[in-house]
Amino acid sequence: MAISSSILLPLSLPLILTFTFSLLNPAAARAANSETQSQSQSQSQSQPQPQFQPQSPPVAPAQEQSGEINTAIVGLWKTIDDKSKEPRAIVQITEENGVLHGKIIKLFPRKDRPPNPTCEKCEGDKKNQPILGLEFLWGLKKSSDTKWEGGEILDPESGSVYSSKAELIENGNKLKVRGFLGISILGRTQVWERAVGE
Repeated sequence: MAISSSILLPLSLPLILTFTFSLLNPAAARAANSETQSQSQSQSQSQPQPQFQPQSPPVAPAQEQSGEINTAIVGLWKTIDDKSKEPRAIVQITEENGVLHGKIIKLFPRKDRPPNPTCEKCEGDKKNQPILGLEFLWGLKKSSDTKWEGGEILDPESGSVYSSKAELIENGNKLKVRGFLGISILGRTQVWERAVGE
């Protein structure tokens, strides 16, 4: 089937005109083409280019990064009551010939206790001695890098003496102290905190 020339003419006329213009005036055609390319380059340069901003990896606390554990038990500790969870005293732990000793050097005020309490229920040379300055822990010996065993601990309120052991926990920032009678399962445990700025 033949296609009418009236249909082809509108479609091909722009192409014919463009081709004819380039033949008649090649310099003008080149100038127009160069201007079009310059406008395209100018538009591409004016658009902002996305910039990559490198992100630094998060920095963990120094103690967590290194994994170091403070294994020094000698020093000041804040005792925390295992029932009320309130601080009771600041104690000083010292070492002599591989054996640990603990002394009470500060008492936190309590409504149910006089300002300068004494160990009324203690026996022997500790009876009626001021609790402030009293040695209440002795005999602990190191069994590993973070554990001490074979000692005794005095409860100044009851006057009772218990077997004791201690273990550094939480990277050495806390001390778990257990007092017991006979076997370790029968006793009480307190978790002390390092005394900072006390």
